[in-house]
Amino acid sequence: MSGFGKRFLTVLEYLWALAVILNGNSVYYASADVELHLLELSVILTYCVTVGHFIVYGFHPTRQNVMITLALLLYCTIYLSVMQTSMNVGVYVMLFVLGAPALYMLFSEMNRQGRLLKLMHRFVDWLCILAIISLFFWIFGVVLNLFPPNGYMEVNWGAFSKIRGYYGIHYAFQYDTTFMPDGVLFRNSGIFAEAPMFNLWLCIALGLELFATAKPKRWRVVVLSVTILTTLSVTGILFLILCIGLSAWIHYKTLSRAKKSLLLLGAAVAIPVVATVLLESISLKAETDSFDMRLSDYIGGVKLWMDYPLFGAGFGNLKVFIGYVYSPNGTVGFSNSIAAVLGTGGVWMALLYYLSHIGMLIPTITGSRKLSCFGICMMFLFCTTIFYARYIGVVIIMLGLAIMLGPKDKWDI
Repeated sequence: MSGFGKRFLTVLEYLWALAVILNGNSVYYASADVELHLLELSVILTYCVTVGHFIVYGFHPTRQNVMITLALLLYCTIYLSVMQTSMNVGVYVMLFVLGAPALYMLFSEMNRQGRLLKLMHRFVDWLCILAIISLFFWIFGVVLNLFPPNGYMEVNWGAFSKIRGYYGIHYAFQYDTTFMPDGVLFRNSGIFAEAPMFNLWLCIALGLELFATAKPKRWRVVVLSVTILTTLSVTGILFLILCIGLSAWIHYKTLSRAKKSLLLLGAAVAIPVVATVLLESISLKAETDSFDMRLSDYIGGVKLWMDYPLFGAGFGNLKVFIGYVYSPNGTVGFSNSIAAVLGTGGVWMALLYYLSHIGMLIPTITGSRKLSCFGICMMFLFCTTIFYARYIGVVIIMLGLAIMLGPKDKWDI
């Protein structure tokens, strides 16, 4: 029974990770034809995995973890009681009243047993599969045009409505206008509603593989890195450079004198080249409305917060940014999480996000330089990509809290 229970629990963990990924702005989340209730499914599976671990591994929650879980529940419920008329109550309840406390309890107890990072690597496994699938269809279907799309899907996502796809597992509909202003090539968006969302997930997976694994697998790093490049995202390129720099910092002391000299020589050559490429990329981006809108988002988020400092204008309600941000087409999207949390959630909700993300940056708090490198990666994504109001946003901050408040002797990385 024990062996069967562990195998069944592993299946549940993979289903949980898949549900969280699909909730993170996949085309299935954005589908206009059917509501798959991916957020609700993610929360239900969180409870299933939590109960499963209590049964299979005999969890006995510590008094501290129980008290922190109850404190989170109370803290999030207070915000709900004050701001319920200014936001989507159903989504907030799922994310913070039901989701966040359960995630913290699960992560903190798994952390005590040294299994937390193993759970996180369920995401890496799925993203490697999705990356390989996307590369196949992007190279042979989109770039080489060896076979045409064979299906369509209706989505509610910005200016997109009817998108072309391949067998329901890859979609091609977003032209690159940064590196190729004429729009002659589709970006690799995989199964996501836009390439930046696919890039977000690939970056999370790469960060986990590099900095939350004892021995990163080279083939995984290569597959994830190449796929990030095919999303044609400036954010993705910057993330790869960040990872290279962090990896060099982590391993520098263990290198021989000859390898250190070689690394420094390589850096002396590479840094000017990379800087030139980045400046050119940013220059191209700066000439687009997209760049102006991104810059406006940071400023608009702070301005909105100044008008609603304590509780914000309503967590997750992007419509409140109308009049605060630049929007040439009349629609309001948003491009980063750090200002969106502050503007819509005020100091009250920002504290949850900021404390977790900042705490993950400090090795003395995480107990591991490598984990703090992962924290730097997540802070970069938090500042450059919008995902705070999806389940993965709550997963990351609860992961950070569990690591910060848990034992520091469990890391084999």
